[in-house]
Amino acid sequence: MKQPDFSSLRQILVNSRIQVDNNALFQVLNELINRTMQSQSAFNGIISDLESTISALAEVVEEKGDSDETYLTADDESVKLVNSRKLLAGLGIFFNDSVVNERTVDAKVFPVGSIIATYVPTNPSVLLGYGTWDLFATGIGSSGFPLELTVQ
Repeated sequence: MKQPDFSSLRQILVNSRIQVDNNALFQVLNELINRTMQSQSAFNGIISDLESTISALAEVVEEKGDSDETYLTADDESVKLVNSRKLLAGLGIFFNDSVVNERTVDAKVFPVGSIIATYVPTNPSVLLGYGTWDLFATGIGSSGFPLELTVQ
């Protein structure tokens, strides 16, 4: 879109002879023209900076958006990263961003309050690698083997 050209307004104002008839009005209109032109120049600078930033970001996305790579993202980034998959953190799924430039997904299938049944006497914290588990009940399972129920 073409920017309006305000420079001709000054010449129109001078030719109008309003400076002679009403100098105060002339001064106000002249200052409005000046400030409008300054604002236009400032906006053009901002637009230019934004265009540069967008170009730089597009290069980064293009560089990082290799079609052979898949990304897990917190938000839907499929427009910029075609192979991205939005991963919703939820029950038992957590993002770990403690390492700079690295996101890992901690998926704990059995959150606090879960009850699991095992046919081995091994504590579930050893089997799963997390949690503090307490023996809830023991008995014989449907297959005739000893059964232990534990709760986190």
